[in-house]
Amino acid sequence: MLKPLILTTLILCSCYVKTVSAMMLQINNLEDIHFGTVIPDGSDLEINDRVFIYRDTEGRRYAITISGLHDNGGQFNLSNGTDTIQYTVRWDGPRGSFVTMTPSSKNRFRRTVRVLSCLGEPNNNLARLRIIIPGNALDPIPIAGTYTDTLTILLEIR
Repeated sequence: MLKPLILTTLILCSCYVKTVSAMMLQINNLEDIHFGTVIPDGSDLEINDRVFIYRDTEGRRYAITISGLHDNGGQFNLSNGTDTIQYTVRWDGPRGSFVTMTPSSKNRFRRTVRVLSCLGEPNNNLARLRIIIPGNALDPIPIAGTYTDTLTILLEIR
């Protein structure tokens, strides 16, 4: 009998505020991502989240750097303290696409940061974050347990 895996990605930085040259920047609406109890069957696991990126003045392009607590060899990893499971992080790209992120590497985006209200209704100006655990990352079946990682997301205005 297969023992279940519990897969969790914790997002650090649920509300980051930095004032730069009298500009207010904020990332908000980040939530912990829980894959729940998983019995590997060869299929990919995918979860999407929508993220508020706020700035108090219109315009300017931005850069995002995402790093994980268990990064190793240019890969994001969930860990149970001993074993790891690789996963992929994708960020909102141009024209509805996604950009695959590399841990601790800065990705520049041409899309501009919009003036948003973090208290308002979600809308199309929200950035999208996608976490994918490929089915082949769970083959051979890892040791049963709880696997976690903590992501840090750094927003920079260019």
